[in-house]
Amino acid sequence: MAEYIQGINPTIMKWARERSGYTLQEVAKSFNRDVATISNWESGAAAPTYVQLETLADKYKRPVAMFFFPEPPQEPDFVGQLALRTSEGEQLAPSIRILLRQARARQLSLMELW
Repeated sequence: MAEYIQGINPTIMKWARERSGYTLQEVAKSFNRDVATISNWESGAAAPTYVQLETLADKYKRPVAMFFFPEPPQEPDFVGQLALRTSEGEQLAPSIRILLRQARARQLSLMELW
């Protein structure tokens, strides 16, 4: 029987999902679970197994250790900094958000090398 992980910060679970651009329904569907299960993880009422946490971290493209931080890390709002023509309320796809984070990380690396 799988053991549930203790010590996960539910605030960071919600933060990571929202920053990645996923809805509760999308995450629940990818885990083959109902929305209440994911919501319970994010509220602290329940916890995922380690395998589920790894899968979640991979989906959000975040390190597993981040889910144990005491508070969400400071991260610039890449989406808010872009001048995009989108209809109001339309959000960037999660894959685009991930690419923006990766591009920013590469920019920082290149600035350090330069």
